[in-house]
Amino acid sequence: MKESGILKRNEIEANRFASKVMLISIVFVILFLVIKLIGLFVVPLGTLALALGISAVFLLIPSLLVFVLKKQDPWVKYVIAASAVMAIFCVFTILSHNVVLLYCYPIAIASLYFTRRLCFFTAVLSVVMLAIGQILSVYIGITDNNLATVGRMIASGVVPRTLEFAIIAVIFIYLSRRTRSMLQNVMGAEEQAVLLQKTLAMTEKAREVSGILAESVRQLSAVTDNTTKSNEQIAVNAQEISLASESTIKHMEEAIEMVSRISQSINRIADEGNAIAGISREVRERNEKSGDILHQVIREMDSISQATIESRDVVARLMERSEEIGR
Repeated sequence: MKESGILKRNEIEANRFASKVMLISIVFVILFLVIKLIGLFVVPLGTLALALGISAVFLLIPSLLVFVLKKQDPWVKYVIAASAVMAIFCVFTILSHNVVLLYCYPIAIASLYFTRRLCFFTAVLSVVMLAIGQILSVYIGITDNNLATVGRMIASGVVPRTLEFAIIAVIFIYLSRRTRSMLQNVMGAEEQAVLLQKTLAMTEKAREVSGILAESVRQLSAVTDNTTKSNEQIAVNAQEISLASESTIKHMEEAIEMVSRISQSINRIADEGNAIAGISREVRERNEKSGDILHQVIREMDSISQATIESRDVVARLMERSEEIGR
C-alpha cells in the first residue's frame, strides 16, 4: 500500500537526522581512542584503533547515502539501522563491559522511523551481533575477570544483557507502533481536511455554475419573450395582409364585374348600331331621293359613332384602373 505523505516525510527526515546523529557519534569513537591514550583501557592500541576505525566507517555510511548520493528509498533505513548495529558491534567486541549502554544505540536509531518492522529487524540483528561481539571480546577485547571464559560470558553476560535489551527493545517497538498510529490518525485528519477543502471548492464551483445557469435561463427567457412578441407581430401583419388581399380581390371582382357590364353595354350599343346601320341602309335604299332624311340619318350615325368612341375610351380607362388595382 502506498505510504501516506506524513509517514513518507517522517522517513526522509529520520534518514537525515539518523545520519547526522551517527556522524556526530564519530566524535565519541575518537574519544575512546583518547581515553586509551590516557591509559584507562588496557587493550592494545592497534587493536582498538582498528576496531574504532571500522566502526567509524560504518557510522559514515548513512551520511554517504543520504547527503552525498541523495538516496531516500525505503531500503535506506534498513542500511542505516544495520550500519548502527555493526558500528556498535566493533566497539562492543573490544570494550564489551565498558560500553554496555551502547546496546540500546541501534534500536534508538530505528525508533526514529516509527515502524515496528524496522525496530524488530534491528532488535534481532543487535541480539545476534552483540552476542557474537561479547564472545569475541573474551579473546581480543578487554577481559572481564568475572566473565573470563566463554561459558561464563554466555551464562552471566550474554543472556542477562539480552534479556535486559529485549525489555528495552519491546518498549521501543511498542513506542514506535503507538507513534505510528498517532501519525496515521493525524494523516486521517489531514486527509479529511483536504477532502473537506475539495468539497467546499466543489460546492463553490457548483454555486458559480448555478449562477451562470440561472443567468443563461434568464437570457433565454428574454429571448423567448422577444420571439413570442415578434411572432405575434408577424401574425398581426399577416392578418392585415390577408384583409388587404381580401379587399383587393373584392375590388378586382367589382372592377371585373363593371368591365363586364360595360362590355355588355358596348355589345348592346354595337348591336343597336348594327341595327341602325341596317335601317339606315334600308332607308337610304328606299329614300335615296330624300336628302334631308339621309343627312339626318348620317348625323345620327355620326353621333352613335362618337358615342361608341367615347364608350371605348371609358372602357380603356376602366381597364387601366383595373390593372392599377391588381398591382
